[in-house]
Amino acid sequence: MPLQHQLDVEIYALPDTWDSSIYDPTIVLQKTGEKIVHPGEILEVVPMGDIFRFSPECPTALLKLVSKSADAFEWSFDLKTGLPWQSIATDLMVSQIADACEGAKSLGDVEFTNALLDATYHNAHFIRWAAIQALATLNQEVALLRLAELTKDPHPHIASAARKSIEANLMVGERG
Repeated sequence: MPLQHQLDVEIYALPDTWDSSIYDPTIVLQKTGEKIVHPGEILEVVPMGDIFRFSPECPTALLKLVSKSADAFEWSFDLKTGLPWQSIATDLMVSQIADACEGAKSLGDVEFTNALLDATYHNAHFIRWAAIQALATLNQEVALLRLAELTKDPHPHIASAARKSIEANLMVGERG
């Protein structure tokens, strides 16, 4: 049976300066228009360019054809404010590496030191940070040496957090 209902689509845009790899809670999604998709019509979506919100009035069957991920992150935005509330990896394997770092941290076994140190060189910035946090729990001396290197990390949040972590550790050492 063919679909009987149209699909209302809201169209949004982000600032041209938006960088999906840097979580910025001040970025605001702006509504730029609306579109109606009729039964049988194809809606093409340009990766990293088009942002849509579908608002079906009733249960609606959609066929979504996808290619491999065009970006490393998928963002979620608050509908009312347009502000981001979450950014997640689009690659399941990368997410699992972050989970493994957290697991190693929870287990607290120093045998994970070398694997975590290796993970601090991963190309995904959030893996580097998850690994250094776990490493700091298991082997603070090794973590501090690597943190010194991470102060020059290409990702601004990693470099800044590494500097702050070193400063905080030095202040704790002065009090201790």
